[in-house]
Amino acid sequence: MANRQLQTYGCMAVGQRVEYARLDNPLKDEPQSICTEHSITAIRECETGVLVTLKGVSSTIVKAFDSHGRVWGGFGNLRILQEAPEQLVISIVSPVCSH
Repeated sequence: MANRQLQTYGCMAVGQRVEYARLDNPLKDEPQSICTEHSITAIRECETGVLVTLKGVSSTIVKAFDSHGRVWGGFGNLRILQEAPEQLVISIVSPVCSH
């Protein structure tokens, strides 16, 4: 499989604002969930699957996700907070002119 950039994959699209939730240490008796907000800046198909690049305020994360936004082989998932700008539906209402 050739390495190629994708604009969308499953529920994910480049430009979306997402919350990335994951367990800090799933082997602990009471693991805590860590949630951070990011933007999807790239989705790349490669030999091992699909890698998604998440750009946050202070970090960039590259993780493998399935088409439902769940981390492959791990504990974590994405929740869509805002659709990508090109996916937003904008209705334009024309002004009514009365004479």
